[in-house]
Amino acid sequence: MKQASSLNIKTDRITIEEISIDDIPVFEEIGKAMDKDIDEKEGKIKFAALDSNPESAERLVRKAIKMQTKENPRNGFRMSVKKENEIIGYSDIYVIPEEDGTLGDVGYFLDPKHRGFGYAREATLAVIDSFFKFFDYDYINATTKPTNKKSFNVLTKMGFVKCSETYESQHYNGDLRNDYKLTREDFYAKNEIPNYEGGFF
Repeated sequence: MKQASSLNIKTDRITIEEISIDDIPVFEEIGKAMDKDIDEKEGKIKFAALDSNPESAERLVRKAIKMQTKENPRNGFRMSVKKENEIIGYSDIYVIPEEDGTLGDVGYFLDPKHRGFGYAREATLAVIDSFFKFFDYDYINATTKPTNKKSFNVLTKMGFVKCSETYESQHYNGDLRNDYKLTREDFYAKNEIPNYEGGFF
């Protein structure tokens, strides 16, 4: 399997780059804002990896940094999403050897005040395009709660199709999840890729 050691992307509006230890306070504030914005009826759910507990922000950041220093093959990329040098959210992608059952798995979240502007879609399109250009895989996966209507909309608009349900995931703790798959062919047929520089290296 081809190996990558870093992922950095710059579009016309946002930058996707490695998380640093100095980002903990920013993610603490985003976690608080996300908890305040929870509304199950509107599909705004509690995010498993980040909430108003400050310890969750520190765990998220330290795990991201640990991934950065992992000896090859590096299989996880947890990135900050920035607009004009301000962190507005998070993007991740896991690249798992095929024999382990999962190829690529992409995820994201945004500070509630930056939702509705297409940043999650823009970031995810650029990350997936970089994934398909660098790795020789025919599809990529995503996983979300059945009640997460916002994420469902983002995924299905890009062409992801629900393929299964599971209570097991590398990201979550026994909650029911919907698994989605997007083929390389459908990705390029259904999406206009944003202009960007960078990618996997």
